Amino acid sequence: MGNCVFCVEKPLVPPTSRSKLIVYLNGHKASPDTSLLDIALSYKEATVVSAPSNNQNLTPTVRIGGDHIVTGAEIMGHIDAMLPGPKILTKEMRSVKNSAEVIRMVTELQHRSMIRHLEKILVWMDEVMKRERIKKKGGGREVTAERGTPRMEMRRFGRCYSQLLEIMLEHARMEERIVFPVLEFADRGYCKSTYEHHGRDLPIMNGIKEDIKSIVVLDSGKPTYQEALLNLSKRLKTLLRHCKEHFDEEERTLLPILDIAVKSTEEGGGGDLMEKKKEACMDQVMLIMEGTHSHLFHILIAGLLPHESMQYLDILRCCSQDKDRLTKMFQSLKSNIESAPYSFPPMFCNLFGPQSQPQS
Repeated sequence: MGNCVFCVEKPLVPPTSRSKLIVYLNGHKASPDTSLLDIALSYKEATVVSAPSNNQNLTPTVRIGGDHIVTGAEIMGHIDAMLPGPKILTKEMRSVKNSAEVIRMVTELQHRSMIRHLEKILVWMDEVMKRERIKKKGGGREVTAERGTPRMEMRRFGRCYSQLLEIMLEHARMEERIVFPVLEFADRGYCKSTYEHHGRDLPIMNGIKEDIKSIVVLDSGKPTYQEALLNLSKRLKTLLRHCKEHFDEEERTLLPILDIAVKSTEEGGGGDLMEKKKEACMDQVMLIMEGTHSHLFHILIAGLLPHESMQYLDILRCCSQDKDRLTKMFQSLKSNIESAPYSFPPMFCNLFGPQSQPQS
């Protein structure tokens, strides 16, 4: 588990040999709608047979089992009702009303993903420290086929943390450019403590990255190595606690009043602080969080539960004007799923080797 920090706890997509139903997916091959359905079906216990079409006007259809064909707005509900597996449909899907609602939902989902990843990293850190304690007593193995050497493992640990750090920094930048200015215009000083939290946590986040670099060059088993691991663990726990407190404060005091703040801003002459159209607003988020929605996208989605990930993807589908980019993002995500069918998305299972599957 320690070597698979960005994977879910249990397999979400069963092996093909256990699949009981064959599902036929028909739709335009470059359509975000088709790609979204393909990802949704990956959560279910079914074998998906794709029949891509060049017809750009073709509405995606799903044929489940024999002749039961479903299409249209209720297609996700049919998939949930007819196929075993985790629920993928939520009442929030397809109900985004305006730009403020887009920002609120996207921000909250990103919060959940980042917290879960931090918790996974801490579990991994605890496992490393536990092995060091066992080794100090003369037990355990220094090198395994799964983990490699301690130095190899810490390098992987550092890469995972650096990728999560990039998401967290982009998330903070998005809030500072989109969320906070609107609230500050409506009520100057209202975001003071939140700004302070961002400033407080940045040195901790960067300090953790430097601590990991220092540990990589130390010799495993030495007192200095064990002391460095302990200090790193303490910093990670502090960061996790701060993030939970910070995200909770935002979700209690900032995001619920974002809609009224946008209206107040427009009435006060600051209407250009947030895009009025939800489509333009989502594209603004993706522009600011470019890394999160490109090479780190699978990591963001990995921290979400099935229905949460589908909700996030559906917001993108509904509220982004760049359909070509969406299709590429969704197809890339789908390829990650196919590369390791025991997890979603599986990128980090592959990164750490075939032995690094999540434990059920």
